[in-house]
Amino acid sequence: MKQPMTLMLETSTGQPGVRGAGDYIQSRSAQRRADRVALQALLRREDRDD
Repeated sequence: MKQPMTLMLETSTGQPGVRGAGDYIQSRSAQRRADRVALQALLRREDRDD
């Protein structure tokens, strides 16, 4: 009788620099939000200078 195929997944790699896809997606959206806020602040400052 054949054994069922199993997939072993490790939950932690033990390397602090390696992050999962969820962390990557969250950091990307946080960076995008920070860039947008910085751009809006710059545009507001330029509008006040005119």
